Amino acid sequence: MTDLAIAHAIYLAGDSYPSDAQIEREVRGRFGGVAASWTGQSDLIEESGAGVLVNSIDVRVQQLARLLPEPAAALKAVLFGRSSGARAATAFAFRRPVRAVVCLGYPFRKPNKPEQPGRYKHLAATTVPTLIFQGTDDAYGGRGVVDDYALSDAVRVRFVQADHTMRLDAEGWAFFERETRAFLSALA
Repeated sequence: MTDLAIAHAIYLAGDSYPSDAQIEREVRGRFGGVAASWTGQSDLIEESGAGVLVNSIDVRVQQLARLLPEPAAALKAVLFGRSSGARAATAFAFRRPVRAVVCLGYPFRKPNKPEQPGRYKHLAATTVPTLIFQGTDDAYGGRGVVDDYALSDAVRVRFVQADHTMRLDAEGWAFFERETRAFLSALA
């Protein structure tokens, strides 16, 4: 293990995968080397046998349960997720605690649709350290998320200049890395 205490890192992409694959490359480039093992979205697709990303949150949570069947192993894992991958990561962590969850572009709501509490309700009661990077211009929840949604004390939100695609510039990725390293180091 490293000073960041990542025994196993798992990355879950959003529904737009593989068009958002560059986000996993950025995250893995910054944290893959400090994790004892890395499981990416393509690994998860291969393991599932589906050949494509399955968009069901419940199916993705079940897949994580198969990947981390023992509570002790889950407690050493850090889950990274973008969009629906962040929903799956936080839903799994709510049911089976992990070391931490790091989200990029959490989908609090669907634009122009009625509220769906199932997307975010668990974030009010989670005890797992969770760091959410939210785009200031994210149609799925921008700056207002800290006022509009109940979040437990375990959840931290950091804002980046981006929309839901989380296409960050070099400064944005440097901020993401700095904040995530500080967050994970505090847990070590």
